[in-house]
Amino acid sequence: MKATVYKWISVEEIEDIAVKVEVDMYYDGIGHYEAWGSAGYDRGYPTCDIESVTWDKREYTPEQNRMIEEFIEEWIEDDKVLSEINEEAWS
Repeated sequence: MKATVYKWISVEEIEDIAVKVEVDMYYDGIGHYEAWGSAGYDRGYPTCDIESVTWDKREYTPEQNRMIEEFIEEWIEDDKVLSEINEEAWS
């Protein structure tokens, strides 16, 4: 399942950048399983993977876009950010 989350970020002297985060949502369980003669189903927890992060590059200079891109590369690796995006996507 796909979803879109909108966030505001600030990068150095550039403030209030509207970014669009496209995510792929799924449950992280193993699904159907059999073990020791018993069968079950593990649905797991709702989670998501970030597919893309975009913004209106026309509003910024090439140098600013480079700074934003570098910031986003680190930003999407932050566990707190990933948790917020996951929560917003599933709500």
